[in-house]
Amino acid sequence: MRGFITDASKTTPVIIDTYTLYAPGWRYPVMRIEEASDSMDMSTLALLYPPESQMDLDYDMENALLRQQTAMQDGSGSFGDGQDDSANAMTSHSTNYNAYTGTVTVVFALSRPASVSLLLSDVSGVAWRSTEQSYDVGGRFSLSLSCSGLPHGQYALRITCGTDVITDKFNVK
Repeated sequence: MRGFITDASKTTPVIIDTYTLYAPGWRYPVMRIEEASDSMDMSTLALLYPPESQMDLDYDMENALLRQQTAMQDGSGSFGDGQDDSANAMTSHSTNYNAYTGTVTVVFALSRPASVSLLLSDVSGVAWRSTEQSYDVGGRFSLSLSCSGLPHGQYALRITCGTDVITDKFNVK
């Protein structure tokens, strides 16, 4: 955005340029830069609004819903609901976070050989942990990730089996 300010005492206008950076899933800007200049001087002001501080805006339900949807969005643009199609390799799953051991475990059943990967990220999209395992036969299996040392907050666990993506959420306390 560009604006001009003129003053009766000045013969040259002051030009103000504003740059605003938004992150996907965040209603408010993450960074804003304002530059003011005339023919003699230029000054810059940069403001940072980190996503972590925007998490404190609990009263803004629209923003909270947008963050939740972004965290649950899978690669195809649809939202995972934890339900699986029986024609897929992964026929069922359950996710359990154990606060005492600091681990999240996914128990799942495969109808055929497949590779399963887990990606743990916070609701702002920062990936913290990942693991992948290939299984040569169908059956019932489990895969775990350590959550020890993670900041307290809400996390999304993205479970990928072939082209299927499931997203579950949980809180680390």
